[in-house]
Amino acid sequence: SVRLSMGSRRGFICRMKVGNLQTTGDMAASQGLHRMKQRNSLGPPGRDGQSYAVVHCTGYVKHWPPTG
Repeated sequence: SVRLSMGSRRGFICRMKVGNLQTTGDMAASQGLHRMKQRNSLGPPGRDGQSYAVVHCTGYVKHWPPTG
């Protein structure tokens, strides 16, 4: 019989590349600046000119039934 169970809850810390904002108008520009101030960045852009942000997620690891 195949027994399915919920996996263990885990925390993951990911580094994600932050792209450029494409906004139009004064309201969109001010919201974009607010977003830029609130992000959790990893310091100044690297040598390649890319900015990165840290994202912490929690979730469950899916258990796969054994094969065979």
